Amino acid sequence: MVVEETIILTSDTSDTSDASGTTPHTRIPGQRTAPQTAPLEHAVRYAQERAWDVFPGTWLETLDGVPRCACGERACPAPGAHPARARWADETTGSATTVRRLWATEPRAAVLLPTGRAFDALEVSETAGCLALTRLERMAQPLGPVICTPDGRMLFFVLPGVAAKVPAVLRRLGWSPTALDLHTKGAGDWVAAPPTRLGTRGAVQWAREPNAANRWLPDVDELLPTLAYACGREAAGRTGATGATGRKTTDPAAPYGPGRPAAGPTGTTDHAATGSPAATGPAAAAPGSPAPGPVPGAASRAHPAPGGPAGAPQHRVAGTAATAARRPPRR
Repeated sequence: MVVEETIILTSDTSDTSDASGTTPHTRIPGQRTAPQTAPLEHAVRYAQERAWDVFPGTWLETLDGVPRCACGERACPAPGAHPARARWADETTGSATTVRRLWATEPRAAVLLPTGRAFDALEVSETAGCLALTRLERMAQPLGPVICTPDGRMLFFVLPGVAAKVPAVLRRLGWSPTALDLHTKGAGDWVAAPPTRLGTRGAVQWAREPNAANRWLPDVDELLPTLAYACGREAAGRTGATGATGRKTTDPAAPYGPGRPAAGPTGTTDHAATGSPAATGPAAAAPGSPAPGPVPGAASRAHPAPGGPAGAPQHRVAGTAATAARRPPRR
């Protein structure tokens, strides 16, 4: 059995670089072998090609036609995708030989990676993660591997040390560290890696696979502004106005840099993103009437119509269509 696995790995790790300089053997493969050997194959590749420590987790067992976690807990929150022992740190290894020995005991064991060593991870929701991933790639920001889990989470691999950096960086950006759905995984934590299956929900997958291009991981400072912005957008969408912090969501990729209001499709302010209300009330155009033109430099306040209450201030902006519409006709 061990000899067969060695042959498979040797044939796949030949140096066949293409024109772009990317070596195909650095890509994590799909399940092209039997399900019993797939976790071992992936675990060996992570240890050999990325120098990542790995350790086996629990696995799924089918009882009465229903997949259940081998831990025996009927209400297991992560069936088949968590450490099998409390002292799992004692089993972590970067040796391919030790990896084969560990998975020989239970070939179906989940492939788990400890954080705080070769990498840490920033965890966000899938909605925020997809938005952030799109924006980061549009800004040509180098990324590390990115994991997508079947329970709707995404994890961005970064250099170790996130636990000490993230709170201070978020405060500097104007966010409350506890208000965003953004979490860190560092020393003492772990992540489930492909092809680990999370019960009946599906398998963990790579949104961005480990390859030669992302061998050097980004620092948390390079990704956090965009990730925080994406989490703030998601929070604003849930509340309908502002995020949980009450802070206006700003776009780190705006033309004038961080801290600028997010722009809409036509360059106008995206009120859903910034948390500022759209113009309503007396300043809005009445149905069937032409909309007033733009008022450069004018304050966004309602102008009372002529004939209003006695003594009410009449705010005017000279030379604009809005003022002309409100000026009483000459007699």
